[in-house]
Amino acid sequence: MKGAYSSTEWVPPTEDLKDILDFLHFHISPLQKTTFGGDPIYHAFRSIVISPSVEKRRALAEYGFDSALLIDAIIQLLPNKDHVALQKMSLFILPELDDVLFTSETAFNDPGRAKEFVKAWSTAIGEFLHETKTPHIEAAGVKVLLAIANLPCLRVYLPPELWDLAYKFPIISYSGSPSMQRCTQNSDILPFIKKSTGVTGPLGWLGMLWMKYHSLSTGVRGQLEAETLAIGSGQRYYDLDSYVSLFDTELKRLREKIESLEPLDRSVPELRAGLDAMERARDRLVAIQKEGLAKIQEERQPRVSQPEDRQISPQSPTSSATRAFFELLAGASSKS
Repeated sequence: MKGAYSSTEWVPPTEDLKDILDFLHFHISPLQKTTFGGDPIYHAFRSIVISPSVEKRRALAEYGFDSALLIDAIIQLLPNKDHVALQKMSLFILPELDDVLFTSETAFNDPGRAKEFVKAWSTAIGEFLHETKTPHIEAAGVKVLLAIANLPCLRVYLPPELWDLAYKFPIISYSGSPSMQRCTQNSDILPFIKKSTGVTGPLGWLGMLWMKYHSLSTGVRGQLEAETLAIGSGQRYYDLDSYVSLFDTELKRLREKIESLEPLDRSVPELRAGLDAMERARDRLVAIQKEGLAKIQEERQPRVSQPEDRQISPQSPTSSATRAFFELLAGASSKS
């Protein structure tokens, strides 16, 4: 294991993970306290993470891990500062174990284990997020964040500040990760984020949902539209401009990619379908943005037309400036 999987130039094929998984399970068993947390686990984790096999997810899901034992091992490995490489690899292995650990609450049926796991992961991911020498750590972090968010027994322990990771949504918007797919169907996520992070906390999450608009469940789509309208008709209406800009950037990227391919390329139909879905989502967002601006104008209009409320004449410079301001907003929205 050490000789084969410590190389960065060539890695043995791992289409059949059973031997590696047997090796890993042996070294995380309670009987192996002398080697637990050392190089054997690091090399087993690394071999799984870097394996290009398309069968990897199925092999991991079918292996029959003792999931509680695996979580207990991860809880001990994440704070292990004596083996920093193993710490990092423990963060990278978690998305690979999504089907094993995060599709149900089975591995976390003990509240104490659930709390310890979230605390250990939150601390470790926080230590490495800003380290430029560890590429892809943000992507791994977002995937596990979503896996934790989907399970009620875990998300109650999630530090609110970690939702800032949701602003990294472009990293996984194309990956189709299992955790992303579950969360876009879960109508409990948005209310939880709002409750735990306040007014601005959900903004990154809403941006990610707009990028996945076409694949959202009916309940989540309804929440997204309602929350977007609330923003668009409130004091932070300008936040919606960033979502529109994101759509414009992604649409440009997709068009350029399609134009760079041969017309008969097999990937073109799928890309065109994605482009069409994104254009329709953008149209819906802009419609909600216009609706929000109209509400703002409607709310302001009585104040302008009733001078006794504000002691301002309808012909006063202040009243004219107010009307002009909102007319300018409506015009900008129309042009977008």
